[in-house]
Amino acid sequence: MVTRLQTRYAELQAAGRLPLYGDGLVIVDANLAKNLLVKLSTPTIAAAAAMAGVSECTLYNWLNQADFQEAYREARRMAISHALGNLAHFSAHAVGVLVELMLDEKVPPGVRASAAGKVLELSIDSVDQENVLARIEALEERNAQAEP
Repeated sequence: MVTRLQTRYAELQAAGRLPLYGDGLVIVDANLAKNLLVKLSTPTIAAAAAMAGVSECTLYNWLNQADFQEAYREARRMAISHALGNLAHFSAHAVGVLVELMLDEKVPPGVRASAAGKVLELSIDSVDQENVLARIEALEERNAQAEP
């Protein structure tokens, strides 16, 4: 489902302009991107407002408006997706380190045992997650077939 914000964003992109936030509407300006990044990268409203160069009251007003909330959620999803992509990329390296520690007889036994335990734990968790996902997919398929 395409939202009003996505439609407006596409219109602005087609016109060669950046979408921004203001007065409850997406407008042409770099402020939306700046304010979303600031909000995503700071732990508090006060810090985000200071970094964005606006008052806390202004930031709270933006946070209470549906378009800004939608854009913030989308930016947050994108940031999390990017972080998860990085984790996936480095997870093979992390497993490699655990396996090296586990197999290296020069490494203290406690470290080897800890690495082996983590490898087993991650393996079991992975199987459990795959099983849950398969069950969810089966339920969704049954539900889709049952709908008229």
